[in-house]
Amino acid sequence: MRILRALAATAVALALLPAIPAASGAERSSGRSAGRTLPALTRVPADALTKALNHGELTDAEYALERATSLFRLPSVRNRFGAVARPHGRDATLILRDLAMRAEYLSGDDRTAAEAILARPDDSIGEPYGQPYKEGATVEVICANGDVKLCVHFVPTGGNDPFNRTDPAWAASTLAEMTNVWDQEITEMGFRPPRSDGTSKNDGGDDRTDIYLANIGSDGVYGYCSTDDPELYDLDGRYDLSAYCVLDNDYTEDAFQNLTPLENMQVTAAHEFFHAVQFAYDFFEDAWFMEGTAAWVEDEVYDEVNDNYQYLDESPMTQPGTPLDRTNGSSLFMNRYGAWIFWRYLSEAFSDTPQTVDHDVIQSIWELADGASGGPNNYSLQAVKRFVVDQGTSFRGVMGGFAASAFAPETFFEEGAGYLDWLVTNGWNVGGGGRPPLSLNKTLSASTPSGRKAKRLDHLSSAYYAFGPAGSVSDSSMLRLKVKGPARRRGTTATALVHGTNGLITVHSVFSLNSDGDGNLTVPFGPSSVQRVVVVASNASTKFVDCGFRSYLSCGGRPKFDNQKFVVRGKLLQ
Repeated sequence: MRILRALAATAVALALLPAIPAASGAERSSGRSAGRTLPALTRVPADALTKALNHGELTDAEYALERATSLFRLPSVRNRFGAVARPHGRDATLILRDLAMRAEYLSGDDRTAAEAILARPDDSIGEPYGQPYKEGATVEVICANGDVKLCVHFVPTGGNDPFNRTDPAWAASTLAEMTNVWDQEITEMGFRPPRSDGTSKNDGGDDRTDIYLANIGSDGVYGYCSTDDPELYDLDGRYDLSAYCVLDNDYTEDAFQNLTPLENMQVTAAHEFFHAVQFAYDFFEDAWFMEGTAAWVEDEVYDEVNDNYQYLDESPMTQPGTPLDRTNGSSLFMNRYGAWIFWRYLSEAFSDTPQTVDHDVIQSIWELADGASGGPNNYSLQAVKRFVVDQGTSFRGVMGGFAASAFAPETFFEEGAGYLDWLVTNGWNVGGGGRPPLSLNKTLSASTPSGRKAKRLDHLSSAYYAFGPAGSVSDSSMLRLKVKGPARRRGTTATALVHGTNGLITVHSVFSLNSDGDGNLTVPFGPSSVQRVVVVASNASTKFVDCGFRSYLSCGGRPKFDNQKFVVRGKLLQ
């Protein structure tokens, strides 16, 4: 894994190495939240609600209310609006965050409905949505010991709330897994524990973090965390909040596929609890950072489950031309969940020990994003950039290293062979063997000695150009590569990967680019040893203007250097 660190640390030639948004969706800033512009509304597939929002028939706050209602009472929303999509159950946390941020703009019945949706299952604010405990239901509470400050609330078997009854043994198992999650994420990895909920009207009995078990699986929801922190609308320049979480009470519904009930509970617990952790840093952070790192931590706490592999289906590994931080891609998970592979890359690239993850990397980035009182309060990409600069490298190097590693994960990631296997099994074979799609795939010979491709790349995106030698080419042949990109200061970077006939993939070199973003490179091209050479070109620009603009990108800003032209050429030298 040392190659990862080398790619991140330099943009000069390497020797041949062995394989080894604050967006706005809101009509205005949260006036009582120190003027901070709200993140964009959570992106979902276009439907009747998004149409009503776009046509001005709903305000952002009203839309957030209806979308949150559709999590738990979809038929009622469809009756009023028509063809409304069912939100994916894994998006409940961000959808409820949308509502919590905007509830202050609602009034009357709408405000009452919002408070009910955001209420805990055992609250008596109107009629809580989700799957509230029946009024007067017997609720048991079991708590962890020592430094693990959390409690699990549930309606026991035989209780007077049949719909939400939970087997006490399952509740105990949930507490055991939540304790493990706390031990891993807080004690071992060093993340900040969730903020005390002692000021909430319902604090669950004390200031420990509360986990409620309810039959939310009947709505296809895995779990969620939300906040009833009374300081939400009076933050006075800080953005950290307390949280409570709700998990399904058995994970046996049809919505939970591929994994066992226990495995579903485990990865959901790790993921959702990490949202509670994130709230203690910055409730308002960018979605790709929040969901990407929450998906990343699933595999760190429960390494054998690998549920986050499913997000590779729509990630930089399968759609490299989509900006890494964009959360409104072709479908639901692009890119906020699929971005976990980038956070995995960082945690391996900056590890001092090969083929291991350094959790301090992600913890350090969250510390740089910390919006609590006195925190640096950097936005997501800004925090990453500052972290890598503190390590003595550049973001250009990081983006180039990530893009190269994404094309050859079995060489550069600890679990990369598993990533490829999953992609191939699930039909991603566009670039060959589950690799990213190629912008150019050219076989060179005496009759066709060159190939060229021009392509425009947005920020934080990449493209791959492959050149292969025909069998008739001499073994002493070389390949002359030329890259012409935008100015180097705009983040231009390029790398050459050599695929050997022995099955190994090596980084031959990082292009040494001049200030105009142009560079040349000559690599071996004999067919007895080289199967193909892949040029990896990336737009690593981190420049944004107008943070808080209407976008689904980092800080909700507008990228300064999108749509940049890259030209890659390859010429056979015999």
